[in-house]
Amino acid sequence: MNVLMISGDISAVKNEKGPFSETLNGLALLYTQIYIFCPEVYSDIDRNFLPNVKLRSRKRRMLFKAIFYQEILTFIKDIKIDLIVSHDYGLMLNGINASIIAQKINVPHISEIFHLEGHPNPCNLKERIFSRWGKTYIHLIKKRVALFRVMNYQIIENLFLKLKVDPKKIANINAIYINKKYYYPQVIQKEFDFIFCGRFSSNKGIDLFLTSIKELKNYFPQVKTAMIGSGPLWNFANNYIKKNSLEKNIKLILRVPSENELAMYYAQSKFLVCASSVEGGPRVTIEALACGTPIISTPVGVMPEIIKNGVNGQLIGPSKNELLFQMKKYLKIHPNEYQKLVKATQDGLERFDAANSMENIFNNYRKVVDYHLLQIIN
Repeated sequence: MNVLMISGDISAVKNEKGPFSETLNGLALLYTQIYIFCPEVYSDIDRNFLPNVKLRSRKRRMLFKAIFYQEILTFIKDIKIDLIVSHDYGLMLNGINASIIAQKINVPHISEIFHLEGHPNPCNLKERIFSRWGKTYIHLIKKRVALFRVMNYQIIENLFLKLKVDPKKIANINAIYINKKYYYPQVIQKEFDFIFCGRFSSNKGIDLFLTSIKELKNYFPQVKTAMIGSGPLWNFANNYIKKNSLEKNIKLILRVPSENELAMYYAQSKFLVCASSVEGGPRVTIEALACGTPIISTPVGVMPEIIKNGVNGQLIGPSKNELLFQMKKYLKIHPNEYQKLVKATQDGLERFDAANSMENIFNNYRKVVDYHLLQIIN
């Protein structure tokens, strides 16, 4: 089966190791050929990511970013494509172009939407625009698309079903894969009380985490945390730390060069904090759990399905007072009770096994292609 992916993840373009490259390594064992088109990058690239994974990216002027289906048709000229998969977010340009191409070459289109920016709680004007347009996109293509792929039940119940999408066209297929080579429980000295890991953007709750640590310092002057990531709010975080004299309390890390090192940071932390307002997963929470680190998280993505309060972590509301309360509570937890939390972190992680997840994706997508072929024959 040959699949065309239209993706905004440029890590493969940069030849960086990470979640997308791990996914491609797994899927390449199952598909005949994978063709990847990345529309928004800064250089023209044509190369083989793997022997059966061909990648194309194009440097494009801002005015023409929305219209690139003709470029893709040229890319796949004389190639038999069985399925188109679009990774959809923001203004949903990948999905719009994928839908046009799917109609032109008569193949099924799967739209992957793991979270909708700004839904259900937009943080700013940009997210309000993206939220409204995302819902419009879903409404416009819900009859044409073969399948919407999501990764948690919240987005099914609170978005797709409310938009009257046919339940048969919604598939909850996991998109978080744990490589046990890197992420596993380790007995190691805890250097950090809390760790934050993720993109430094408005939906990640950067300000919530920072203000909570500032307040927590009044009760526990020696509290030590780490923040790992990059993004538009990185300078804001750096300036906030300096302005409030938090340099000894917060270690700010721009990026981690390897998954081994990232796993080590998880293992060195007593708790990982997710303060996000919207997520599909998030991946970092599952990785941390796999490393034996309990979670304090807002009820986003798959967290309500995974976190059991007081068992392997704690779900919180999106307020500084609640996060601060839970941080104070867990800093004072008895060592024996903490070890119970650590032991329970492994419960329910079987669904995130990498090999099983890849096979599940392939089997579900194969069904979509087979059904489409059956419709053509009939």
